[in-house]
Amino acid sequence: MSVEIQRSENATEADRLGILTPLLAHNLANGGDDAHETLALLLRAPDSNEDIGGLYGKVSYQWLLIDLGPIAAS
Repeated sequence: MSVEIQRSENATEADRLGILTPLLAHNLANGGDDAHETLALLLRAPDSNEDIGGLYGKVSYQWLLIDLGPIAAS
């Protein structure tokens, strides 16, 4: 099977699903259900309890995957 690598400057949702769908199928077949858990580590201002930053992600197959972070007020 011949393949080529193409760089996409404007990846679409269809492009993302084209990568994600076979990857999830492979992971499920070889690793079982990942039973992922969402995780947030929040930075809060002590006087107002306002969120000022933190990390947001998930734990999947015993790996921590960070989707958003780090941001903190200066």
